Amino acid sequence: MRKNFTQRRRDRRDCTTTIYFYDSDARIEFSDIIEIHTLEFSKLPEGVDGTLLYDWAKFIDAETEEELNMVAERNPEVQKAVVRLEVLSGDERARYIAEMEEKAWRDMQSHKKDARREGLAEGRAEADKEWQSVVAEKDSIYKNEIAGKDAEIARLRAELETARNK
Repeated sequence: MRKNFTQRRRDRRDCTTTIYFYDSDARIEFSDIIEIHTLEFSKLPEGVDGTLLYDWAKFIDAETEEELNMVAERNPEVQKAVVRLEVLSGDERARYIAEMEEKAWRDMQSHKKDARREGLAEGRAEADKEWQSVVAEKDSIYKNEIAGKDAEIARLRAELETARNK
């Protein structure tokens, strides 16, 4: 099965793109499983378009304090982010704490990923042990059955030989 991805714009703004995965053989779009949204800052409209997306994009793309303040005046949520950013950037201790929080979060994510890998490995090892136990048990049962069949075959041969000799 060949997998492709297609690019389709959901809206008419040139700065956003949505990418969907598509199976061209089955003609199935996997938009309910995964889609990728991109935002091209260089293609943002020059004038304010009044959307939250525009305000947040301008916040992320701002290069000067003046640009940040202009966006903050239009949007109270962005204003909260600007205030928080100013507090964190101006206070050395706050910046250090924020960096440590981010490092702790990344470490936690890494530990979760490692624990999941270890858990999967342990699960596989446990499943292998269980499988070996089942195989050994079945093997023992089959050996006993075969031994019983061998004994029955030997008895039947002996009876047949006795019957032939009579």
